[in-house]
Formats: sequence, C-alpha cells, structure tokens
Amino acid sequence: MVTNENRRILLINPSIRSFFNKNFNILPPLVFGIISALTPKYWKITMWDENIDNDSEFGFDYDIVAITTNTVNILRSYELADIYRAKNIKVIFGGWHSASMLDEALSHADSVIIGSVESEWLKFLNDFENNEIKKVYKEISQKYEFIKADNSIFKSKYFSTAVETSRGCKNHCKFCGIHINGHQAYKRKPISLVITEITEADSDFIFFLDNNFFGGDYDYLEQLFNEMISLKLKKKWITAVSVNFFNSQKLIKLAAKSGACLLFVGFETDSFKTLKYLGKENVKSIGSKNNNIFEDYRKIVKSCHKNGILISGNIIIGFENDTEEIILNRMFFFKNLKLDSCKSVILTPLPGTAFFNEIINQKKLSELIFPNDWNKFLYIKNVIKHKNLSSEFLEKNVIYCNQTYFKQSLMKTVRSFFILKSIKSSAFFYYYLKNFANYESNLLNKLFYFFLGNNFFK
Repeated sequence: MVTNENRRILLINPSIRSFFNKNFNILPPLVFGIISALTPKYWKITMWDENIDNDSEFGFDYDIVAITTNTVNILRSYELADIYRAKNIKVIFGGWHSASMLDEALSHADSVIIGSVESEWLKFLNDFENNEIKKVYKEISQKYEFIKADNSIFKSKYFSTAVETSRGCKNHCKFCGIHINGHQAYKRKPISLVITEITEADSDFIFFLDNNFFGGDYDYLEQLFNEMISLKLKKKWITAVSVNFFNSQKLIKLAAKSGACLLFVGFETDSFKTLKYLGKENVKSIGSKNNNIFEDYRKIVKSCHKNGILISGNIIIGFENDTEEIILNRMFFFKNLKLDSCKSVILTPLPGTAFFNEIINQKKLSELIFPNDWNKFLYIKNVIKHKNLSSEFLEKNVIYCNQTYFKQSLMKTVRSFFILKSIKSSAFFYYYLKNFANYESNLLNKLFYFFLGNNFFK
C-alpha cells in the first residue's frame, strides 16, 4: 500500500500547437477542474498545459500523471506518457482518442478512463493507494452527478471560464466522437449549479463547452437565460448551437440579453442530401417551407445580427460525391452567407466514429501507418480515397479558403463590432479569432487593453 503522505498528481494537457499554430489560452481544460474538485485534499495537484506553460517548470516528482487525449494531440500524449512511465510513474489517460483506440493507448499508459471522470476517478485513486490499479475504468451506468469544478487550479491563466450546462448528445452525427464506446446519454446540469459557476467565475467571459448546448430544451435555456438576466451577472458568453436553436425568436432574444456574443453553428454544407447522410438534425429543422437552404441559413445570420449576436461556422469539404466544382460553389455559398467567422476543414474520420468504421469497411482509408499517421488527422490533411478529388486539390483549397477566401481582416473584424455594440463582447470575439483563426491586430490589442485593462491584450 502506498503510504507517502505527500502524494502528487500531475495533470497534463498536451500541446495542440500543430493544430492551432499558436498559444491556445482562450479557455481551460475543464476536466482538470473537475478532477481537482474530486481529489482528496491530501493529494497535491499540479497542472501543466503545454499550450501555455513553460516546459522547464515541471519535473518528475509525481506519483501519478493524468493526460487528456484527443486525436490532434495523441502522438504528443504518447511521447509524454512514455517519458513518465520510464521513471516508474503511473500514467492514466482520458479522452475520446484513448477510449476509441484502447489497445493502442494501453501500450503507452497504465490505465484508461472511458466515460465521465466523475464516476471513475476516485475508484482509480483508491486502487492506486492499494497497489491494485486496473487497466480500464469504464463508466457503465452513466449515473454520475455533476460537481462544481475547482477553477482555482487554472490560476487565472485563461481568458474565459469554461462551464458545462449539459453533457452527452441526443443526436448521432456520423462524424462526431461523442458516442464512442456506447451512447453518451444527454444530461442537464442543475441550473442552480450553473449559475453558481458563472457567478463565481473570475472572468467576465464564459465559454459554454457543451456537446449540445441547445439539446431541444427550450424550457431549460429560457430559465437559465432569465436567471442570468435577473441576477445582472453581466457576463459575455460563447457557445456552439445546432440550427434548430433558431426556431425560437424568443430564445434568441433572451440569449442576447443574457450576454451571448458569438454562436458557433454547425452548418457544414450547402446540401440537404449531405446533411442527411451525416445524420445532422439541420435537415429536419430547415427548408421545410421553400426547400431553399441558402435562404434559411441567411435568415439565421440576419436574426442573430439583428439581436447583436455574431455567427461563426465551419465548411466541410471532401464528401464522397464532392467534385472540384461543387467545392468551389460551396465556398461561394458560405461567402455569401456573410458569417462573421468561417473556417474550412477536410472531412476527417475520427477513430471510433460511425464514419471511421464506414471508411474502414469500404476500404477508403488512405494507406496509413498507426499510430504515427494520427498526425495527419488535423482536418487540413486528406486521409480518404476519393473517386472525384485528389488530396492535392483538397489540401490546397482548405488552405486557400482559410488564408485567403475567409481570411479575417481588420475591416471585417471592426464591422462585426458594430453588430455587437459592446466593448466586452467585441473583446471576446477578437480573442476568439486570435485563438481559433490565428488572427491578431496590434491596434486592437492596444484598444482593448486601453478600454478594459485586461492583461491578456498586452
């Protein structure tokens, strides 16, 4: 049995700089705040976020190293795990990638948590203290209870505070990893707990991290927004929503009044047929009257702008029936939607998803060697064999789309500020662009620092 009174845990968020190409500090890794809240106080916890922390600050004086994994950082996760295991330190993984590629992950870690950390973390710690850790800790019942994250572990290193209002998803989009290793049931966090987390946040900016913020739950969101309004919390917030969120003008107005400044919307494509193939709920929520997808999407953008909310979206290219002409037309389609931020990605089959399994079964995955070739699953590299498209065309055009066609400019950014009509909201949107679109302006940095005194703009 472990008897050391000074037990130490290192939580690592591996670098994703190869994906975002710069320091990524807009929001913290929320799971670490949850782990910190769950862990008995006799454990000393240190957090290392490779995206912002100096590597030299951290050594090897730990009993446990916990690493959060996803496909874009998995090779770095394995590299770090191997280093610490070589020092006889126990390593545990969590996250979608390690859950979907379990055998691969266990060749680099002592244990893997599958599912919600709330139900498994204390089991792992108890087993560690008794020298009997298991290889897999898998949530079975999904009867976990939400707890308030310990945000003190983040030490105000991040621009915004991360908050969940729910977990799981009712939808089954083919390319999404939410339901890896079983259905992730949709579960709402009590509004009282959400309000407490927002109220106690040390930032004026909230990033709702839900897999499905809307969830078809009008009553819940109306109550949440009304609570935020009545308490005069004066927080600005960002989240991702599905298209059917916009079926309620009342909800849009309440969202704006409660502090919404940017909504990320999963438009994905300009084709009803492709939306249906992906299993997207969009196809059930739009086009019912006139079958005009552009008109329906434009109404969403106009409605948001009218209420002082910005819209960001993704374009996916590289579907089975895509041609060069179809892709160029799709870019033109989204350009004319007049989104405030837009990014193009190549359709990528993440391991464990229904789409990945389909590509494997149809033998359409490019000739790859794993795990080394996971570094090609960055949404800017093509890993699928296409009958109509070359990898060169897809990779060239996704770069062109992001760096030229939808490139953010000072003029476009300033124009968005006139929609928001709020210095704080504008600052949040600009910081979103710095992290997700690699856009930065010295002039805007100086202006926001002058008006808000926020050191993140120094």
